[in-house]
Amino acid sequence: MLAHQLTGEPKYSDEVSLGWENDCVRTGPLIDWNPEPPSYNWSQPMIQISCRLTHGSLALSDFRTWSNGTDGQPIVLKILCVNKLNTSLSFPWPFKAPRLIYLQIVNCRIPDFYSEYTTDFNDLRLDFRVLILKKVDTTLTMTQLYERTQNVLNISKDVACSSEKVEKVVLEKVTPTFIPDDPKLVSRAEEILIDWIRKRKLIPYRCQYKYLQYFDESKNDRYSRPPLHLASQQLTSAFPRLLLYNLSHADYNVLPKGLERWRYGYPSLRYLDLRWNNISDFVFIDYGRIADGVGEIDLRYNNISRLTAENVQTLADLKTAVINLRNNPLSCDCFTNEHLFKLLRDNPRLAGMGLGKYEYIRNITCAYPDRLVGVPFGVVTAEDILCEETALPVYVTFIIIASSLTFLLFFLVFASVFVFRYRKEMVILLYTRCGIVFSKLVGEKKPFDAFISYSSMDDNWVLNTLVRRLENKEKGPAFKLCVHHRDFEVGESIADNVVKSVESSRHTVLVLSRNFTKSEWCIYEFRTAMHQSLIERRRHMVIILLEDVPKEELEPDLRKCLETVTYITVGDRFFWDKIIYSLSGGVRQGDVKASNKASVFAGYEI
Repeated sequence: MLAHQLTGEPKYSDEVSLGWENDCVRTGPLIDWNPEPPSYNWSQPMIQISCRLTHGSLALSDFRTWSNGTDGQPIVLKILCVNKLNTSLSFPWPFKAPRLIYLQIVNCRIPDFYSEYTTDFNDLRLDFRVLILKKVDTTLTMTQLYERTQNVLNISKDVACSSEKVEKVVLEKVTPTFIPDDPKLVSRAEEILIDWIRKRKLIPYRCQYKYLQYFDESKNDRYSRPPLHLASQQLTSAFPRLLLYNLSHADYNVLPKGLERWRYGYPSLRYLDLRWNNISDFVFIDYGRIADGVGEIDLRYNNISRLTAENVQTLADLKTAVINLRNNPLSCDCFTNEHLFKLLRDNPRLAGMGLGKYEYIRNITCAYPDRLVGVPFGVVTAEDILCEETALPVYVTFIIIASSLTFLLFFLVFASVFVFRYRKEMVILLYTRCGIVFSKLVGEKKPFDAFISYSSMDDNWVLNTLVRRLENKEKGPAFKLCVHHRDFEVGESIADNVVKSVESSRHTVLVLSRNFTKSEWCIYEFRTAMHQSLIERRRHMVIILLEDVPKEELEPDLRKCLETVTYITVGDRFFWDKIIYSLSGGVRQGDVKASNKASVFAGYEI
């Protein structure tokens, strides 16, 4: 049995001579970990330090210097921050320090949590066996997140995995705070996170946590973890001896991806704690391997309101675990639980149905309907749940038909209003996602689909994001674009090049920013494009708003243009759909049909 109880109150002894004397003391034995079976000698002499931080900060760098000079004994370090607002810790991951085997941090802020993520400490071993972080706030700038994503394949196994000798990990209510230090990266936050997960799959090593027995990720809401967290974790790490996995109070609305085959990543798991979530349905499958004994999957205090035939089959088929469904709002109506009640009525004992471990279901009480609240499942009869087929009274039939017609009429009115209100967006999405064209999009032939007008101060976003995406054959129609540095003719004046580029392009895309408004050449390009619109008598200009620009910074013609022409903002969730649709009037005749399929995912391919 895993033991997780404190052994007693701290007994203070001599002070800690590392510059932390006002906040920390050496204590008596306070180890609250008893692994089964043991893989480390926890009874040996240890230096145990307890810190109570009321204000100021503590730094791991000071601790490293101090622990380097100790007598070689293992060190246990526990830190409690009394007030997060007045305190902070400089304790960056992966917490490397000589002889540190037990680290506990409670109720603290760690603003530099990721500052050493790309730093290798070849001279420092990382051997901690217990890591406990509770109510810890970490800070991550968008720049750090981006750098972490770009460098994920270059991070050493020592840093990425931390200590592979760890036996117990508690990451309870660990809350990351993202600081939008770079507006250009903020709009790409989801893309960056998913890119990070994809790159993790390419890491050439797996973290081998062969001693880890207890893993607690409880009380972390959905915003604290990246998408596909568990599935990604199973691909990059191995947990051959994990016995207890706590995912309670974790804000899950559905069964986490990666837990259907619950033994896949955790072959020795005895207890999977999924209590106090909002899960309403479940499917668990044996992974086709002999596991160590039969475990328990605890689904108490969720939102499971019915046991379907599929659920009952899952219970019968699962050989490696017993599922605990107590304390769920299970309904006792015919339409949801008929199969279950028939099974309970026809089989006084469930063992013969392969459900001998689920006799407790007979004692679960009904939560619905009101007339059966508190009645145990085992005594509910067919008459109680009204499963007998009876003819409906005429007035009931009339009410059902009238209600159905009213609902249908309401639905048609609502659908008509919705289609009228969002008709433009629907036309755009049907074209970019499904390849459905409602009007002829192909215009006159010109050498370029679009001339890109932008300030050189914005060339990073324009060239690396906008141009790269629009010219990519795999992510869209592959437009032919005219760009200053690449397509202007050498020897001609800039003014002549601008006029020729605008006239040679079906559209002019203005990338509007503060930098744009301050550039005389950008304003000249705008006026040239506006003149071209008048000549062609059609919408020649496509305006992209890269950032909010105060009206007083806009010259009069440009301000008037923004007030009369619909522009596309970079933060728009349908940005790529709108820009592709706007430029598709200039797609070459032979490319339209071939490009439709590629453009279906143009807005979401990451």
